[in-house]
Amino acid sequence: MRRYQTEPEWVLVNAILRNVSEFGHLPPSDRPKAVCPLCNTTAIFKLGKKNVHHYAHAIPVECTANHPETALHLNTKFHIYRELVKGMQNGLSLKVTTYCSGDCRRSREHTWASGWDDVQVETSIDPIRPDIVIFKGGLSIGAIEVCASNAVSENKTIQFADKGLQWIEVQADERIYSGASIWLLYHPLPYIRLGHASYSWKCEHCISYKKQMEIVKSDEAKRVKDISDAKRAAFLNPPNQIKRLTNKTPWHYFEFTTENRPQLTCILCGKLTGDWFDREADGIHCRCRPCLHHFFPSGGLSHIVPDDGAHHISSKDDSVPF
Repeated sequence: MRRYQTEPEWVLVNAILRNVSEFGHLPPSDRPKAVCPLCNTTAIFKLGKKNVHHYAHAIPVECTANHPETALHLNTKFHIYRELVKGMQNGLSLKVTTYCSGDCRRSREHTWASGWDDVQVETSIDPIRPDIVIFKGGLSIGAIEVCASNAVSENKTIQFADKGLQWIEVQADERIYSGASIWLLYHPLPYIRLGHASYSWKCEHCISYKKQMEIVKSDEAKRVKDISDAKRAAFLNPPNQIKRLTNKTPWHYFEFTTENRPQLTCILCGKLTGDWFDREADGIHCRCRPCLHHFFPSGGLSHIVPDDGAHHISSKDDSVPF
């Protein structure tokens, strides 16, 4: 069957909601009288073989059911309502699918509502008027909002929370009420949002993985700290090949200003520090090539010495202690 645009498919027959397709097997003369559920105007069944079954108003009338968006909303809402009525009669529960809050996106089914004894459409639970409300023992236990274009407003979510009423927002969609993917209460209800009730959970895989990552991070932090401590110890107690610049540690060499800094030379190339040594972000560099050499590499916590151990700094003034 063809569908040019969404048409209304639900009518009231003897004040009971019925889908027009239920009367498709009857000849026109045997079909019951029906009215539009919105405007109560007499409805004419359109149950041909070419187009999707729907109804039309017997007389031209301004009814919102004629708008495709409204018709989509009504068809989805009334189908969910009918399934909930069947579930009430057969003792079924309404389930939803939730997903692991970790990264794996594993799914699990949760029972959203069960044991209801009444279902109502567009009923007021002051000051809210949800699309569908289910009751148990005269008390509302859940509300379903069908969204065609506008999502549930923030104000409405606050009102639901004030009443302590769990709610679920469902996208109006033809796939819910028609075709091979039609939704039945035996399956979890597809939704956009779950409100009020919390179904957050994490699977064993993600919990185990998180614990393993915490152990790895802890071990890595300890390894980095051990390396840092070793570098600091080597810096404060340098090997014999690296001599102290002054009575202070090498790092304190930078406390000297340019004017009063001791004149130091590189033993390998003989250049003065004032001309050829430069303090950069990762330490002191001898800028003479091919002598370019990091005496104090990144962080200043270790010393690099040539294999022969001869590359170190000496004082131009022998009176300066090393």
